[in-house]
Amino acid sequence: MDKLKLYINSLCEQDQIDFARSCGTSVAYIRKILSAKGRLFFGPAICTKIEINSGSVITRKDLRPHDWFDIWPELSDSKDQEAA
Repeated sequence: MDKLKLYINSLCEQDQIDFARSCGTSVAYIRKILSAKGRLFFGPAICTKIEINSGSVITRKDLRPHDWFDIWPELSDSKDQEAA
């Protein structure tokens, strides 16, 4: 979540609003999840939109480190093959 915090804080206020909207959420909700310090997580759909709209600066793995492999098992296959 630190990557997302740095990313969102690097944007001006209007860009934060635009980014959140393009991800299907609000800046307030993003800040709520960030302040939960690992007790709350974005849903899979928002994670995917954050990854796309950040240009993969923030990945689904970053946003759901505890269960990304259950939600998107194809990610482990593609990364394992790239590393080989």
